Amino acid sequence: MSKSKFLFAIIGLSALLLACGSDTKISKPVNNSIGYIGELNITTDFQTYDYLRDALINSVASPQPYLSPSEAFYKLNFIAINSYNGSYPEYQLQLLIVTEENKKELQHLEMMFEDNEFDSLIALPQVSFIQKRDVWVKNQSIFFLIGPSAETIRLYLNQEKETIKTALYNAELKDYAKRACNKKHPLSKILESKYGIGLALPDFFELDIQEDGFYSANWEEGDANCNLLISILPPSTDTALYLKETTLAQRDKDGKKYLPMDSVGIFYLGTSKVFNHFYEPYNLNGYKGSKINGYWVIEGLFRGGPFTRYTVYHPPSGRWIAIEGLVYYPNLEEKQLGKTKTRYMRTLESIIHTLR
Repeated sequence: MSKSKFLFAIIGLSALLLACGSDTKISKPVNNSIGYIGELNITTDFQTYDYLRDALINSVASPQPYLSPSEAFYKLNFIAINSYNGSYPEYQLQLLIVTEENKKELQHLEMMFEDNEFDSLIALPQVSFIQKRDVWVKNQSIFFLIGPSAETIRLYLNQEKETIKTALYNAELKDYAKRACNKKHPLSKILESKYGIGLALPDFFELDIQEDGFYSANWEEGDANCNLLISILPPSTDTALYLKETTLAQRDKDGKKYLPMDSVGIFYLGTSKVFNHFYEPYNLNGYKGSKINGYWVIEGLFRGGPFTRYTVYHPPSGRWIAIEGLVYYPNLEEKQLGKTKTRYMRTLESIIHTLR
């Protein structure tokens, strides 16, 4: 897009936000959302944001213990009400906080709601947590926290933090996958034709390992190296395959067989015995299994990083599938450029969540 066209688009969107009344209908979005995955734009008045800052950090920006050094689950970007114009409304993931005190300043956002719905929600004695999709652009989720006061919203954030974080996380993965992933990727075609497994990948991931039952794709960005590993186990209905000990044992087995770092097998991609591994039963798009977050290492060498591994039973193929994302990113000086382990891990997770 040329500079003049980009400026024209910003001016046009700004004018729309400032001029719209309650009868204005939002046009069907054409462009895609923008912004880094792993970041949440929050818009409200400064006084409310300052009052809720600690509750917001505790609910959606708490440290992720499986990242070392730890990073917040979401990087929070405060966008003041009078700055919510230009390109900001086009960001993929947003949280708008509305109270009785700031409703006049945010009244122009009632165009996102049905007739009188906006005022009715503010009048309720309890907090409403609402999601609106594809408002300004495609593949976008805008969440609202609407309550009578900042204090009621603070209490809601503390009580419902897991519900809020999970809703944001699921929406982010879904939106980013639709925005970036492609079912026609070379690896997608192999998995579909050979096993009946549906998986979409971004075009910037390059097909790497192609072994019978084991595949990988790689994305390099500067010092960052992101790998997607897919291990397709022999046909079985053994439910023990998703247990923590079995999952980690299979991971090391895959590392020794498919990911050796030397010709004799001394060095291979294994699992750290120093860092904790966070295990939970998991349902991935209806496929039951488990998820484990931990820290990978190259056995025999001082090198490692975070990984997330999903092991699920896939009835369409009759197989257990282990899909793993792992990141190597030693450069911690470029966080302000959006280059974080969270962003890279979340990108891999969005791919994994396209499994069909």
